[in-house]
Amino acid sequence: MSIDVTVVVPVWNPGRVIDRCIASLLGQSWPADRLELLFVDDGATDATPDRLDAMAGDHPQVRVIHQANSGWPGKPRNVGTDAARGDYVFYVDQDDCLGPDTIERMLELGRPNGADVILGKVVSNFRGVPHKVFAATRGRCTLRDAPLIDSLTPHKMFRRSFLADNGIRFPEGRRRLEDQLFMVRSYFAAGVVSIVGDYPCYFYLRRPDYQNAGSAQIDPVGYYDNLREVLAVIIQNTPSGEFRNHLLRRFYRVEMLGRLSEPKLLDYDEPFRRRVFDEVRRLARELPPPVANGLPGVDRARAQLVEHDDLPALVGLAAACSTVKAASTLRDLTRSGLTWSLEVQTELVSGEDRQPLRVAVTPSLDQMLMTATEPGLAVSVSQEDLDAAEAEVVLSDRDGHTEWPAPHTLRASVAREKDGGRLTFSGSATLDVSRLAGGAALPRGSWDVWVRIRAFGLVKRVRVGAVRRVLPPSDALGPVVTSSGLLVLAYFTDQYGNLSFDIGERRKPFSLVLRDRPVLVSRPAGPTIELRVPVPLVGPAGAGPSWTLMFGNGHRVVACGRLDLAQADDGTTVARVRLPELRRSRDRGRWLALCTHPAAPPTVIGGWSTTRGGIVVATADADRDRAGNARESARERADRRRLRRRRLRRLFKRPRLTLPARSPRS
Repeated sequence: MSIDVTVVVPVWNPGRVIDRCIASLLGQSWPADRLELLFVDDGATDATPDRLDAMAGDHPQVRVIHQANSGWPGKPRNVGTDAARGDYVFYVDQDDCLGPDTIERMLELGRPNGADVILGKVVSNFRGVPHKVFAATRGRCTLRDAPLIDSLTPHKMFRRSFLADNGIRFPEGRRRLEDQLFMVRSYFAAGVVSIVGDYPCYFYLRRPDYQNAGSAQIDPVGYYDNLREVLAVIIQNTPSGEFRNHLLRRFYRVEMLGRLSEPKLLDYDEPFRRRVFDEVRRLARELPPPVANGLPGVDRARAQLVEHDDLPALVGLAAACSTVKAASTLRDLTRSGLTWSLEVQTELVSGEDRQPLRVAVTPSLDQMLMTATEPGLAVSVSQEDLDAAEAEVVLSDRDGHTEWPAPHTLRASVAREKDGGRLTFSGSATLDVSRLAGGAALPRGSWDVWVRIRAFGLVKRVRVGAVRRVLPPSDALGPVVTSSGLLVLAYFTDQYGNLSFDIGERRKPFSLVLRDRPVLVSRPAGPTIELRVPVPLVGPAGAGPSWTLMFGNGHRVVACGRLDLAQADDGTTVARVRLPELRRSRDRGRWLALCTHPAAPPTVIGGWSTTRGGIVVATADADRDRAGNARESARERADRRRLRRRRLRRLFKRPRLTLPARSPRS
């Protein structure tokens, strides 16, 4: 059978960090006999080569190539590409990992469209992500009609014949920006590019030792010489005009001015700061003037200071921009089914007292753009800068860092005040947790609501909910159960009062929800147990794939049953399960627990016992004492064991008596 994809992984002394990469590759949903995992050992000196060889013996889809150390990932990637047997080549770094359906999703989108390059949605917990690139799924696009230039890492799928026909290879040897040189050549040669924007495909995760690739300090001279090679490819492949300027502007903004902005510029020591500034200024003078003139407001001011050789003013601008933050006000919050609607107002503020950033529209920006006034900061911008300012509402997974944009109507407006204009963004956002994850339901996790502002070259974001105009109604914050059995709870965090959604009991256990809402357990006719859960069920009734009723005794689960969910007349949840076979017992120390998700802890809802007449179920509402005794007896036994262990530890840690040495007899 032919190989569809070859995953090429350069390897050099990763230690245990490579484990999560290996696990994600072996766990792909794509058939293993149509997948090749090619690890190129670049002269690693740790135990990784032996581990990879052993893994290749256990998994037929795994191959390992050993070579002398080349010092950089370019050569291992080229060696892997030459040895690959798949129709597509997918480059993955040793400290990154993939989502379980990544290869399947990317192939199913790109291959029918004849894509030469396939991008997958990127997630990171430590580096910037080009969210606009992955804002939507695109079957067919090119460098001219999509913001591909903002995604220049090589962790994508490439048609192997496309790379060979166009002679596209990675530069080899120790150098910088080899990824960008490879990607720019690929984008210009590609006839079709596909983008998977509705599934998190590629995860950049910070290493525990903080030694991710590219984290070392640059050599300014070598770095910007390598950048000149990238810019030369753009100039060779585009005619003079706005499209070329647009592409060059991206590198001026990120690779050049990005290193002369906060926080980097403020963290540099003075000699290194001057070296970076001089190299940026030297390269900037080689670019045509329209490139700098089209930058957003703050970056345009930085470019002017670079042109005028004014490093102290540039440091002052970075210090002023570092005080700018975003602020938000939640004006309303309502719920209908699984959709929450919120009214939000957000703006930029500055200083410790968080004064609004005041805006003045001017036709010329030859003067300093940002100035300190009383109170706060004032900024002078063009009308084009003001028109380009935007804000968006996003939900971000607190643990996995996956981010999904929400449909919104936030619009910018400038209110005239005595000390200048005040820029605000106001509007509504719709959070449908059943469709927000690229058309699918949000998975289990803690999802925080953020607002991100892009204005004048500044990107700031802030949580929503800490400042509220009104108190939301109780049904907007109360829990709901989806038809698939997931518990969804909208709540304000304890420390700061920000709006979050807990899905699948990630941080908010069901016992917390049921603190003032006891579950009623009854035995209707027939061998069935019925639970009345005082939480609304939203959506059609069906089998909750994760709801289980557990019958336990002490630390053991003696029986369990899968629950079917239905909606009661009052809209709450009814869960039914067929009664399992249980031994007859009068022991009151048995407990009944409800588990709504395999990864969530069970919630004790009562006790149970059996008699000649069948099972007897006690609940906190119908027989509070009996259920309490069942739970308390188990708790008391656990406390006694814990106390006994503590006493033993104290006994053995107690210092022994040391008798004084006996004096010798005289």
